[in-house]
Amino acid sequence: MTESESIQELLQIQAQQRAAHLGADAGLLVEIHADDFLSVANGQVTRPTREESRQRFQRYFDLVTFLAWEDTAPPLIWVAADASLATVIVQKRVHLRYADQAGAERTEETRFAWHETYRREGGRWRLAAMVSTNGQAVSS
Repeated sequence: MTESESIQELLQIQAQQRAAHLGADAGLLVEIHADDFLSVANGQVTRPTREESRQRFQRYFDLVTFLAWEDTAPPLIWVAADASLATVIVQKRVHLRYADQAGAERTEETRFAWHETYRREGGRWRLAAMVSTNGQAVSS
């Protein structure tokens, strides 16, 4: 597999993640996870199963409507020379709508950045680890 082919596959995965968010499809989002997926977020290191991740994302998707989930810069992608590992660094603007506790409609916009580590398994890229950060959310 060439570096160019790997980059194209990884960009397709980025498109799949966008489609999953905009379509509220947690199954589509987590199907790329490795069996030993590792998450670093909110001051914690966890190893949720694919099903635990699917349930968590679906609960979230059921509460919000994405108005935008878009790159603020092109993803930075590095592929190991033997195409066994890859890194993708993403910067996103996420704009969503939700109902607050009183039932009033609110919107929120947040900037996110994260680091994804992919491992090639069985001819597919699998998301092995993700380290995520986010900026201050602005609600209205």
